Amino acid sequence: MNVAKKLNFPILVAATIALAFFIVGSFKDQSIAESIWNTYGFNVPVISLILVLAGPLITNVFGSYAGWSLILFDFKLKRKRNWIARIAGAIELLMTSYFAYSTGSEIAEVAPGITESTSNLVRILIIVFVVLFDIGMMIFVKKFNKKVDHMKLFWVAITMVVIIGGIAGSTEVVKYLASRPRPRLLHAVGNTEVYMNWWQWRPLYALINNVSESKSFISGHASNGTDVAFCLPLFLSLTKLGEKRKTAIIGATIGSLLAFVIGLSRVLASAHFVSDVAGGLFFGFLVSSIIVVVMLAIKKKVEESTPTSN
Repeated sequence: MNVAKKLNFPILVAATIALAFFIVGSFKDQSIAESIWNTYGFNVPVISLILVLAGPLITNVFGSYAGWSLILFDFKLKRKRNWIARIAGAIELLMTSYFAYSTGSEIAEVAPGITESTSNLVRILIIVFVVLFDIGMMIFVKKFNKKVDHMKLFWVAITMVVIIGGIAGSTEVVKYLASRPRPRLLHAVGNTEVYMNWWQWRPLYALINNVSESKSFISGHASNGTDVAFCLPLFLSLTKLGEKRKTAIIGATIGSLLAFVIGLSRVLASAHFVSDVAGGLFFGFLVSSIIVVVMLAIKKKVEESTPTSN
């Protein structure tokens, strides 16, 4: 967990870059979106489609790892706390698995020209992949975690769970409060929506009217993608690489770059404006950083209140 203290620099750099793009998007959203739509329309680049599917699947790697770790291992907590940890692990496992599966529905959004049978086949294949992956992760966790200090593992796993769940939940709240129409919705046949800036919120419009295409701000793929910048270094701290500063920086940098690339793919798919993606990235970095600080404070308080044996 001490590795979390070493993420300040790379996360600050990534958040600053995201903020810069957010400012640019605030002024250029409409013109950039129009240019991309005129270039691609619904003919979304294949790489964008792949990244749309890959983002949640990568998040599922850490969600599944953290979930199984909490479910399978006894961390010598108080009995009630052990059950709470296991329940949290089970919820995390189910949530990230469903999130990974739901990417199948993205096919219809970014490539509506494909047939229904092809779309259904992709969904089935994703279900099979997610189930097999979760089984494989369970086996991996049983073997890998035997060599890891269990209390260190507990704090790493529970922090991953809170980061992934915290970002996902808070992102959905912002989406429904803003209810901004997606770029591609503005070009849909029969659409009556007009362009809206990111600050022109329509609280709960998307929920009340059941319009998923009016959940553009912020980008969930971008915000949820930032959890890798925190979860990857946390996982690496459990390996032989340990909690070296270099390891933390490399892990956070790789995770941040991945989040930026996934966010860019959403812009190319006309699923989000630049400010949606940049705002999602900044929001994800901010929420994760706050969660890490809180978890470190809780860990310190728990350790100070736990008597040491002579």
